[in-house]
Amino acid sequence: MFLGELAGDAGYRIDWSAVPPAALAAACDTGDPEPLSALLETAVALVEPTAASGAGGKRREVHTLAGTLGEVADQLRPADDPHPPS
Repeated sequence: MFLGELAGDAGYRIDWSAVPPAALAAACDTGDPEPLSALLETAVALVEPTAASGAGGKRREVHTLAGTLGEVADQLRPADDPHPPS
């Protein structure tokens, strides 16, 4: 839900039917934003034109979104988590 809202606020929508649940869970469990970013690239679509749209704009937005999610995950990670942030 959070990811969908965050994408919506940035002018994008996520087609969750294009994201296999097992792959999403595996991407989120790594603590690395790259697998999640790669997974979402095929499911994210621009809803409203923005200054960032155009060549490479969508890719930059997805990477920015994944980076933001990584930062949020790092802040929420318990101190005794066996998977420290990279």
